[in-house]
Formats: sequence, structure tokens, C-alpha cells
Amino acid sequence: MEYSKTVVERLFDRAVTYRKELLLSAALIAVSSASIAGYFAYKNYVACLGHKAYASALQLLQARVLKDNETPGAFETVFTSSAAKWKAVAEAFGNVYVDYSHVGVGVIAGAAKVQALLRLGQDDEARVLLADVLTHITSPELRALYTLTYARLLIDSESAADQKSGVSLLAQLAATKDSAVNDSALYYLGLHYWLNHDASSAANYWKQLVMQYEGVDKKSSPWVGKAKEKLALIQGAPESV
Repeated sequence: MEYSKTVVERLFDRAVTYRKELLLSAALIAVSSASIAGYFAYKNYVACLGHKAYASALQLLQARVLKDNETPGAFETVFTSSAAKWKAVAEAFGNVYVDYSHVGVGVIAGAAKVQALLRLGQDDEARVLLADVLTHITSPELRALYTLTYARLLIDSESAADQKSGVSLLAQLAATKDSAVNDSALYYLGLHYWLNHDASSAANYWKQLVMQYEGVDKKSSPWVGKAKEKLALIQGAPESV
């Protein structure tokens, strides 16, 4: 009478037959698991380094500019001029951005350098940097905010092409009603046309702003009051629309 193997025995025989394949699979799983764990550990390590570097740059941002007859405190970082301070701040945040642009804090550092460059009057460099910073921003809200800033920098450029691009970006933000900066875009578009003596276009955008954001049942905006003041001037009457 032929002996009938149990299920366990049959599985064991199959495992022996394919032992090389099973061992290879197990090795691959182990290597993959270790790689994934190592990746996240490295990512956390880099993020920590980025935050430390950002904190160091932030200390420069908060440092005082000494006035006449002032003396620094013990171990206090100070500057003798505003230009020296903003130059140091720009360099520090710039280093963080170069080293950690793939980390969230690196993007914030890049934006901080943009502000420092503007303080130094280096608007062209600020525009170029902010354009690069935008490519690393994944948050829709944050991207909209810095796109607004970038658009305004373009409009302030002496280049007609830059100005046209800036107006186009503002128009896109103004047309996106769920954008976090929709109201700001409407206001600055109106302001652009107002400054360029196009009262009709300015009034168009400011009226949209008031209509969309004024009222207890609507989202509030700090720009409504300013828009209404400008509209009153356009209409030649003190009362609001």
C-alpha cells in the first residue's frame, strides 16, 4: 500500500525543490526592507540638519543693527549696518536653500533669501531665485502665495516682457476663485491698471473683489475697504459702491 504524504510534507518537499528561489526571495525582501528603513532614516537625518541650518540663519535675521553708542551684549550677534545684516542673512538662507531645497525648510529658506535680496535692492536676483523656489513648492496654498509675490516682482521689472508675464500670472490667480490669494490678486490687478491710468480695467477688478468678498455670508478680505475707497475716487463720489 502506497504511503500518502500529508499536506505539510508535500509543502516541505516543494520548499526543498525551490529552496534557491525561496532563499533569493527572502534575501530580496530583507534588502528591500532595509533599504526602505534606511531611506526614511536618512530622510529624517537630512531634515534635522536642514532645520538646524535654518535655525542658525534665523538667528542672523533676528540680530540687531547697532545704533550709535550702542554696545552688543555678551555672546550677542549684531551688525553695524542694515546692509551688512541683510547681506549675511541672504548668504545664510541661500546656503540652506542650496543644500536642502528638496526639504520643506529649504524652500522656506529660499523665500527668506528672496526677502533679504529685496531689502538689499537686488530685485533682479530676487526674481530669478523666486522663480526657482516655485519649482520646489508642492503645497497649493504656499505656491499660490509665492506666485503672487513673483507676479508683483515681475510687474515691477523694467522689462516689458516681465511686466506682461506678471499681469498674466495675476490674472490667473484672480480667475481662480478657490485660490488662497484670489482677493489679493484682484486688488493688485486693479492697482496695476490704476497706476497705468486705465480706470475702467481697475474698476472692473475692484468691483469683482467687492462683490465676491463683501457681506456677512461671504468670505472676508482685508482688501475690500481699500478697493471701495479707490472705486469711490473713480466714480467721483465719497460713498461706497
